[in-house]
Amino acid sequence: METYHLYWFSGSGNSLIICKAILEELIANDYNVTMTSMDKCNPKDVDINVVNGFIVPVYEQGLSPLVWDFLNNLPKSNNSPAFFADTMMAYSGGVKGPVKKILKNKGYLPLGAIEIVMPNNYYKRKNNIEKDQRKIEKGIIKAKKFTNDIINNKSKFRDIPIYSTLMGMPSKSKLVSKLMNKMVKVLIDEELCNKCGICTMICPTGHIIVDEVTGYPKTVENTPCIQCLRCMSFCHSEAIKVGNKKNLTYRGVSIKEMLKELNTSKKTS
Repeated sequence: METYHLYWFSGSGNSLIICKAILEELIANDYNVTMTSMDKCNPKDVDINVVNGFIVPVYEQGLSPLVWDFLNNLPKSNNSPAFFADTMMAYSGGVKGPVKKILKNKGYLPLGAIEIVMPNNYYKRKNNIEKDQRKIEKGIIKAKKFTNDIINNKSKFRDIPIYSTLMGMPSKSKLVSKLMNKMVKVLIDEELCNKCGICTMICPTGHIIVDEVTGYPKTVENTPCIQCLRCMSFCHSEAIKVGNKKNLTYRGVSIKEMLKELNTSKKTS
């Protein structure tokens, strides 16, 4: 029986939803499946003897620095099958081409790629719960169809090589990352904070820690923030905002589900 391993990264939960949809469809087709959060494992430990899938969100028309680092540090393979899926607000442009190039350079066989529109979670100023739910439902349907295309060898990994490479360059730039860290700050309102510590537990880079004196969370300047929005999305009391206090909180999954998947790290069929 063929085995699949899904590696996911998610800030507000959109990519986790899609990853679990893919997992459920693979299990429904009697495949062995595991899933692991990218920030909970070493890319060098990726098993090249199974079919690997990578499910992540779009960031700055490309990918998060954490995701680029993960993909760039994958072990060398000899034609190991791999597929890719990303979630986005509307459009990416700089993802599929660069990802395909990385996989091929590492010796993987790119089976297919898909980009799925999900609810906006970045600089969100207006909530429309019904509209967001429809997008999630359509995204799950699209993810399951893609999964069946992978199983039946009908999937494609289309890209526009030069255009895609150029569009993906800003998200790979260390200079852009430094500028984003200066411009987009994590804002913590201590009056709203209940000191639950969730933000420090789920931050993938360690940018948020607990102040030993006050007990409140605080940011660490020399540890980068990658604007994944986990802290803002899963703050119980909405004490955290990223970039602007007027930005609205969005989470695609419950706090309990996100914590479970991060803490478990792996899930088997």
